Amino acid sequence: MTSIYSILLIATSVLRDFKIIEGWVNPLVNQIKSQLEPYQVTIFTNSEINSVWDTGRYEIQRILADIPMVAVDLGLLESSSKENLMSLPTLRQPRKVSLHVILHYVTKSDNEDLSKHLWDFFDIFVEASDIPRRPKCLMIIFIDDLVETNELLRNITEYAWTKKFLDLTILVVDVADLKSRPYLFNYNPFKNTYEHQLWDPNKTTLFPDKLRDMNNYTLRTTVFNYPPYLIIDSDNNSTRPNMDGIYYPLMSILSSYLNFTMLSIGELGNSRTLVLVETLYNLTSTGAVNLLPFPVAVETFARFGGLELSSFFGCYDVAAIVPLHRDSDTDLSSQIYLLILSGTMLIFFLHILARLLRFDRRFWRHDYIVRIIFTFSSPAVPKRLAERLLFLIVSTMAMQHSSNFLMQLVDVRIERKPPVLDNFYNIKQSRMPIFVDEVMEQTFFSDDNSDKLVRFLHNKAIKQPNMINCIDKIKNNRSVICLTDLYLAKFFTKNTSNKTQVLKIRDPLFYCRPLACTFEKGSPYVEKFSEVVQSVTESGIQSMWKCIKELETKFVKASNKLEDKKERSMLLVILLVCLSTGFGTAGLILLGELLCRPKARARKRGFGAKTVTFEV
Repeated sequence: MTSIYSILLIATSVLRDFKIIEGWVNPLVNQIKSQLEPYQVTIFTNSEINSVWDTGRYEIQRILADIPMVAVDLGLLESSSKENLMSLPTLRQPRKVSLHVILHYVTKSDNEDLSKHLWDFFDIFVEASDIPRRPKCLMIIFIDDLVETNELLRNITEYAWTKKFLDLTILVVDVADLKSRPYLFNYNPFKNTYEHQLWDPNKTTLFPDKLRDMNNYTLRTTVFNYPPYLIIDSDNNSTRPNMDGIYYPLMSILSSYLNFTMLSIGELGNSRTLVLVETLYNLTSTGAVNLLPFPVAVETFARFGGLELSSFFGCYDVAAIVPLHRDSDTDLSSQIYLLILSGTMLIFFLHILARLLRFDRRFWRHDYIVRIIFTFSSPAVPKRLAERLLFLIVSTMAMQHSSNFLMQLVDVRIERKPPVLDNFYNIKQSRMPIFVDEVMEQTFFSDDNSDKLVRFLHNKAIKQPNMINCIDKIKNNRSVICLTDLYLAKFFTKNTSNKTQVLKIRDPLFYCRPLACTFEKGSPYVEKFSEVVQSVTESGIQSMWKCIKELETKFVKASNKLEDKKERSMLLVILLVCLSTGFGTAGLILLGELLCRPKARARKRGFGAKTVTFEV
């Protein structure tokens, strides 16, 4: 694909003799063509200040005859047109292959006005252009021997740097001495040095790479605890907190390769809400910070706009954390009913047997029989030999089988098939509440999206300011689903031990969104940083970083609480089974007594009605 290139030629003054530049312009144009391969030249003139276009039209056309050209007269444009000028499709060219050439002739009388005219150019470009990155600028200044230029050049370059123009080179041409060679003037803000160099089209570079060594230059950022992306470990013994995180190695590579340092302007509160997103945007858009401390999803600040993004670095994968159910928590089979029924029948059998054998009713009561069967202490000892023999037989059998009976009685399981949450349809049919990160919902799940999944999540999902609360709900209740990014999901699941594994990451993932480093508007660092980020991505070294960090927060406490709660639940189940068995047995005994008592009373009344007569 053919790239479109441009040379923007801005003339702000009158050249007294345009032909004097022919001896060095041809080599300069050839050098520009060889470095940038320009496809289009856009010439800006201002008829209110000069008529350089009328003076040098034929010379410019002859020199640049092989390059398409567009001419714009700023003097004929109204103020409203100037504001929208740089948004014209003809002038929207990529920064890497575009060039602004500014021509000006300096005399002693207009030395002070020159700074103002050129400063206005920088201001107009910043305000009128909707392309925030600053272009490369080559400023050509013609002087005579009566003008002192050092202070003027320093003022121009320093002011340009305040407007984020990093690639600015000034070519100074001495009009009084045509035999003298032009020289280049550069300002390096990282080293705070001014470089004078004789121009040689075969050896010198018009735009040196100033970002190759930033000389320990300080870039402003802000830090905040945002695990697992950024983890801050504040140490009371040190004034500087220790920082780590998933993408922190990327910032370390950038810092060491380009030789810059990062200065935090302040630590923000621990939050994952929209307030944090708005705060980060305000800090970055106003220039309070130069860049954010780790890559973020490109849609995070899309609704605000105006920020610079590097080349893509990885993906922001959206994953679902679902509760993990066991295949069978409990199994309440028919065996439990058989055990209860057999125990109750044994008690009735012994009670009826004692009645038939006319044993002592005070000893062979129902509660005493239960004590004998379960090998508890008996409050009395039978006196008759037959009763002692039966007592010995029952006690011996009870000692052998009562423990097994009780173990089988408390070994209760209720069979329950857990819901399978292995795809979106099952998640939708599960009717579990779906909690989603508030920032993610605002960023990705818009109501105008045509994707059915996105629209369903927009209508169904419940916004959660802090996903830790959602994870706690899964651990405690196992009845919710959490949507968050993959690394955060791994961060949560790793901090639940195998003994207390209650959640998992659903596979496959929902979808992914690209990540990029975020810079302030008009940042001069984006292009160089993107080259390094692209090299890191192509090398694949990010896969060797320790992506999942150990979590030393309340998740550990939550796991301990979950262990205690599980043990209490098991004890509660055992207690309920024992109580149910006891109350069930007591109820059956009571029912038997109620049925047998009327017959016993009737029998007593029958014996009492008989009379004995003695004959005298």
